[in-house]
Amino acid sequence: MILAGPDLETRDHRKEVALRRRNTESNQAQVIRYSRNAVIILAVVVLAAAARSRGETADTERSKTLDVRAGSGGQAETASNDTETTFGKYVAFRVAPETLHPFQDQLSITATIVPWRGSGREDILVGCVHPRFFGTRIAIHYGVGRHGSQVVCDSGHTLSGLVGLYFQGIERGNGMFDLACRGDGTRWGANHLVHYRNAGSPGTPAFNPPLPLYVDGKSLRDALGMGFTGWTIEDITGDGVEDLVVAACKPDGSYWPDGSSIWDGKLTPNMGPGRGYDIQGTWLGRPTTTELYWSRGQRDQSGNLRFAGVKKVFYRHEGFGVQWVSYESGRAIGVIDVQGRKYLLHTGSVDQILALPVRMAGDDMYGDEAIRVVPDDKLLYTYFVTGISVSDLDGDGHDEIVLDGNPGRISVLRGTVMGQFKEEPLLMRGGFVSVDTLAVPCRIDWDGDGLQDLIVGDSSGYMTFWPGTRDPETYGSVVYMKAGGEMIHQQAGPSGSLQGINEKRWGYLNPVVADWDSDGELEIITNNINSQIMLFERTADPHDLALPRPFTANGSPLVAAWRVRPAVVRGSYGVAGDSSCLLYLDWDGDLVLGIPAVRGGAGIAQVRKLRYQSGEAVHLCGPEGLWGRVKMAVADWDEDGKWDILFGTNGSAQKYFIDEAPKEAMPFWLRNTGTNSQPRFDKPRMIKLAGGEVLSFHVHCASVWPTDLDGDGHQDLIVGAEDGKIYRFMRSDLQW
Repeated sequence: MILAGPDLETRDHRKEVALRRRNTESNQAQVIRYSRNAVIILAVVVLAAAARSRGETADTERSKTLDVRAGSGGQAETASNDTETTFGKYVAFRVAPETLHPFQDQLSITATIVPWRGSGREDILVGCVHPRFFGTRIAIHYGVGRHGSQVVCDSGHTLSGLVGLYFQGIERGNGMFDLACRGDGTRWGANHLVHYRNAGSPGTPAFNPPLPLYVDGKSLRDALGMGFTGWTIEDITGDGVEDLVVAACKPDGSYWPDGSSIWDGKLTPNMGPGRGYDIQGTWLGRPTTTELYWSRGQRDQSGNLRFAGVKKVFYRHEGFGVQWVSYESGRAIGVIDVQGRKYLLHTGSVDQILALPVRMAGDDMYGDEAIRVVPDDKLLYTYFVTGISVSDLDGDGHDEIVLDGNPGRISVLRGTVMGQFKEEPLLMRGGFVSVDTLAVPCRIDWDGDGLQDLIVGDSSGYMTFWPGTRDPETYGSVVYMKAGGEMIHQQAGPSGSLQGINEKRWGYLNPVVADWDSDGELEIITNNINSQIMLFERTADPHDLALPRPFTANGSPLVAAWRVRPAVVRGSYGVAGDSSCLLYLDWDGDLVLGIPAVRGGAGIAQVRKLRYQSGEAVHLCGPEGLWGRVKMAVADWDEDGKWDILFGTNGSAQKYFIDEAPKEAMPFWLRNTGTNSQPRFDKPRMIKLAGGEVLSFHVHCASVWPTDLDGDGHQDLIVGAEDGKIYRFMRSDLQW
């Protein structure tokens, strides 16, 4: 049976209850608009809600841990260490309970629609692609209603007892369903698909230990003779038994131009800053070719599903397989019926989805000419899709297409004519402040109402505003920031990322909020995937900034390392008279101060390297893919009257500036042992929990921002993580 477990998100939270100043939230309404398409996504309304104690909080405020093992039918599967959830490890900022915002759960989310609560219920089972990432979990999100045409889910309920990746639901009718997944973490391993048989009842799922889904008596990989990526299990032939369609990867060569990973710390001739593309901007690595195969499903005498040998899915002509050549190797496969015609759905090329009309000829499957599912030929709100679900979410008699993806969002494609589907983001009610992964937060009073707000950048290149409340851990309706009337959405484009064309939809926006020109008004300075440092000045509308000005030196764009959150050393410290100075990493990966030619201007007249006590330059990154990435903030952390530097970076970059740190993204402190005007620094020190435990944010980032959370006049710490959430640490909980 399903058993309710502990509330993971509130671990160690009770001792901080005194922090919360409960209040009745005022009604707020904000309209979110997305980029140049001028698509109005939703009007978010924060409903007035009386303050409630933790024990009275609704399900949208709490995440139960549900044990979904049947407890019979054999030994339960035991997760390996690298599949254990890190969701809820630390306390994260939340939104008010009834707040609506775009659905976001974790980095590289997978999703499938299942009738978890029984027939007629459309709930979403989510998981992760990379268990190594921070904040991963397997969870069920209940559908809780609609906002206009948009589907709304709750903030999720963490599951235990399910092991594997890329879960897909297999409907059995009458509210019953099974699950299939890739066998990572199980005894069968990643070469197999495995099947979780539901031994519960409608509305009360409970799963037996997984069994392998054999293909011609073998693992799927062995049956194909090569690796596989996207797959779906669906009755395509109409015989009442589910079939298998899978995309297999041909061994075409390496995506990386020099064959080795860009993150291994080795210098290569064709990878790294300013490299990787030919003179026409074409990526020098090799694309991947995937080919579709299918296998007819069968049931044995016990009703267990298995598959026959694999056969190619032909594209229009016999013997010619369905193939897709793109730099992205990941695929997602689905099946939908539209106007009486069955289609194979197929994703690729980062943000494209195509449909192939299915035609059976004897025992052969054909896909007829591919059709774009959406008119724009690209997805707007998600990319790197790994799973496709099809279900009638709104009960109108027409199926919707549900897509997961790398930014942690879920998109819904709605339509009745193939080629004319429209995309909407799935919504979430309550839960956490969460952005499109790799959150880079600033906590300041941006709108001048006396409450501390959040300005947050993310990996998709958006900048969002989250209004503060009297509770320092709770925030209101998200607003997507604009500049010059257009949504801020910075992206690499086809040749802008040193990690290749696959990152064309990423932006890695890194904002810092500060009074740059010392006029008493806050400005925003950003860096991004293209190493462009920009100055945004405010206007009368706090959510619509002036068009940005690039920082320059000698009339050219300021040369800086990518994905670094710069910081501002304010003029009162006297580094350059009364001018504020820009702290960033230069092209060499060294920490530098940019001194403006004019106070508050974007022209840098002098660049000064910062140094350790020994005189050595402060170098905070590695080569190639480990270049840049540092997220910095300036504060007098030890309260000695001198400005220090707090920072976090990628877990693999620690070895370039500290010997004893584990390979984990975590916060560090650079103590200023010099003076305010002539700083010198100790070697970086780890900021840990008070008991000595390392603050571990796993792979990509630990985006630090010092802030006084409890009003005691001392700096506490918040950290943006790769899962898109923001975690808080009281000063008394830390040591350094």
